[in-house]
Amino acid sequence: MKMIIYISLGFFGILVILLASGCSIYYPTSYRAFIPKQWDSEYKEYERLCKENIGKVVYARPITQEEFEKMDALLHKPAHHFFSYRYTPVSKSIYELRISLHNDLQESPDLVVDNIIYQIIGSYAYDRYWTELIFFTKGSPTSEKFLKCQVSVSERNLLAMAFEKQQNIGTKDDIISIKYGNLRTIKKDINNAK
Repeated sequence: MKMIIYISLGFFGILVILLASGCSIYYPTSYRAFIPKQWDSEYKEYERLCKENIGKVVYARPITQEEFEKMDALLHKPAHHFFSYRYTPVSKSIYELRISLHNDLQESPDLVVDNIIYQIIGSYAYDRYWTELIFFTKGSPTSEKFLKCQVSVSERNLLAMAFEKQQNIGTKDDIISIKYGNLRTIKKDINNAK
């Protein structure tokens, strides 16, 4: 009889914990999830990059008045994409988001380096090596947890910033152009390459 009561209390306790966590459970995906931040050299590098590089212009070239007016007129029409957002790996745990402005409409997800006229560093993401298992959801049942520091720039503001920078900054070699989109895709491709 006592065993049935203990089992019932155990199930009730698990149910309370599941409901308190929003019907999700976090679990580590690597031993690195347990390294304290003050001892993690990659986390210190992430903090340094967030302080020094967020919003930094990596590449810019002067934009003509005609290019600016054409892009400004088409900015909010559907199916017109002058901007691309791509995460790139900086190290094993750190990823950088590059925001690019193109002088031509982008139909494919691949970046064409010759079409980029302005590129900035929009954010950094730090892989915490924890994943959330979500119950009772229609979408993906797992969600990887990243720390992010980012600058909030709208597409209209980015276009205005690019028009104001009427000098050359960087070279075409400074542009990062890769096919990856979201962080999950990047991690999967990196892990498959090992």
